Amino acid sequence: MGTTMSTTLHSGYEQISDGPGGIELADLEGCREAANCCGTGTPKDDAPEEVSPNFWETLKTVGEVARPFFVAGERFRQSACLLVLALAVCVILDTILMVKFSYVQRAYSTALEKKNSEQFYQGISSFVWLILVAVLITSLHQAVSGCLILEWRRYLTGSMMTKYLDDPGQLFYKLKISSSLDNPDQRVCQDTDSFTSTCVRLFDRLFGSLLSLISFSGVLFSISPTLFLFLVLYAAVGSLVAFHLFGVPLMRLQRAVRSQEASLRFTLVRVRENAESVAFYQGAQFESSRCASLLSHLLATYYQKLLISVGASGFNRVFTWVTWVLPPLVIAPAFFRGEVEFGVIAQTGFAFGSVLESLTFLISELDVISSLGAEAQRVRALQKAMAEASDAAAEAEVSARAVASQLSSGRSISGLSRAQRPALSLVEQQLEPESQGDPTSRSKLLEVDHLSLCAPARPGPSCGATDEAIRLRPPPFIIQDLSFTLRPGDALLLRGESGIGKSSLLRAIAGLWTRGQGLILRCPARACFFLPQQPYLCLGTLRQQALYPAREAAESAPAASRSRSPARGSVRSPAAQGARGQETPQGDMDEIASDAEISEMMHAVNLGHLLTRYGLDTPADFALALSLGEQQRLAFARLLLRRGVQLALLDEATSALDEENEARLYRLLQAKVPSFVSVGHRDSLNNFHSHALNLQRQVRSD
Repeated sequence: MGTTMSTTLHSGYEQISDGPGGIELADLEGCREAANCCGTGTPKDDAPEEVSPNFWETLKTVGEVARPFFVAGERFRQSACLLVLALAVCVILDTILMVKFSYVQRAYSTALEKKNSEQFYQGISSFVWLILVAVLITSLHQAVSGCLILEWRRYLTGSMMTKYLDDPGQLFYKLKISSSLDNPDQRVCQDTDSFTSTCVRLFDRLFGSLLSLISFSGVLFSISPTLFLFLVLYAAVGSLVAFHLFGVPLMRLQRAVRSQEASLRFTLVRVRENAESVAFYQGAQFESSRCASLLSHLLATYYQKLLISVGASGFNRVFTWVTWVLPPLVIAPAFFRGEVEFGVIAQTGFAFGSVLESLTFLISELDVISSLGAEAQRVRALQKAMAEASDAAAEAEVSARAVASQLSSGRSISGLSRAQRPALSLVEQQLEPESQGDPTSRSKLLEVDHLSLCAPARPGPSCGATDEAIRLRPPPFIIQDLSFTLRPGDALLLRGESGIGKSSLLRAIAGLWTRGQGLILRCPARACFFLPQQPYLCLGTLRQQALYPAREAAESAPAASRSRSPARGSVRSPAAQGARGQETPQGDMDEIASDAEISEMMHAVNLGHLLTRYGLDTPADFALALSLGEQQRLAFARLLLRRGVQLALLDEATSALDEENEARLYRLLQAKVPSFVSVGHRDSLNNFHSHALNLQRQVRSD
């Protein structure tokens, strides 16, 4: 407790006390600087999805989502090309069969009219053989189509899931705090599934319609050019009218339906995940009322969609029924004059129906096309948001390294005016070789240099304001101009009233909050471990809980014994294999703990009873089964089992523990980790920290 920490105070702060017990700082009022002095590192706001794009914009969006599958790595490109080619061959064979059917139907119809039994039964026999061949081709067609959907889904969902979860910028968190996108989980899973299946179905139908149009147009034109030309004009006008009257509104409503469905489902999931808290609060009526309101809005949207769908269906039926009488009406005079056979009437009707179906493809598939447009817009919006967030993170990293390079050349942030100071930069610096594993080394593990921190900007009314002065008004700093250095052997306790910014400071050190000014120099992510205030327990076994977030733990199978070396032969998603290799901050470890070490640690943190109750290989919902105190002890076990940790950051990680268990855990932490930062309120924590930083609100006099 008597050690003096390397901490620097700068102008604008009030020094309350400076003694062996710690240092107290007072944070300042809101930021007065220009908005461009407060860097964000977060993705730009997405354009509102309620805006209805036109047909060509929707088509462009579909192409942007679909194209990567066909130009991806060699494996996916080859699979895509082969499956599309096979599907095209199946569609061609289907079309040839349909043309053949029309001629067989013509033959046995003419034989029937002439009462020629031999030719009639011969035609029926040919028809049966065509059916048998059609069964084989149809089965092959369905299999190829299904394989294409599954492989496309493997790529699209896999690549988006990898980007969403494995990106070094932790996009899943950045999108949560700074993006207006709703339900990214639904977009990654459900919307990609619907998009791939709808795309394949539409390609199948469109290509088949094109081939039918080419094949039967010749048949119909040879019988009656006038009928053919009338049909083309009739179908073109009808398709344009139907698409503009019904197609565009259906696309808009389909997007609204998907968003509202996801919101209702998400609300119900939150109730299930927080069932105990809701029950304690007796909040069932509140949640029921909220869900009822969401359901009411959803049903209102469905009624709007139903109204338009009924109109589209009625238009389609009338449009089709009107044409039923045309083929016999046009061909009948020629038949009465004896110029054509009776079978020509049946063939004309068959060909006319095929050409009409091909030309009215847009009308018959309006609902499917509207769904595809909605799915493509939602998937593409998420892709763009992730790309922008990833680019922003990359730019921030480049900027941070440039700032670090300038500082290493002797320049100091303290010598710059507030307007000249760089946006908040987090730089990971490699540990000096002699410092790794040596608690007596005094190399810097963490240096905070003139940090001024803002809360993340989340899209809302203020962000979308048209008043330029309001939009550019700088946000207040939560913490301003803070500097301190942490070396091996230092243990810093952050204190202050709730909401003062203690957890916010840890978020900035972790790289989660990136809005503000100043510089944070920190040891590499693999040497850091963060314990959040609310422990996260994954779905899995006790072993996986203890080793979280090691990737090897997620991919491991139960085993009687485990070596210290990483699991071999692990399988990753194809998209992950194709992604650029990046080290996840806490997910990849040089070694994972053995079963014996896990058992020993469970007893050390006073959780030995969990081994008796669950063992290491029994899956359970530990978030539901364990008390908050047990969850916090399990989180400590994760930290202590992690190898190579040089710096630990704990956000009220023992708030649910009694003082005896708290002391037990902190003694283990002192023996295991060279340096740590804790957020806490209890005086008993002073015994385990060498320094204290007390954050207080500044009292201003008007």
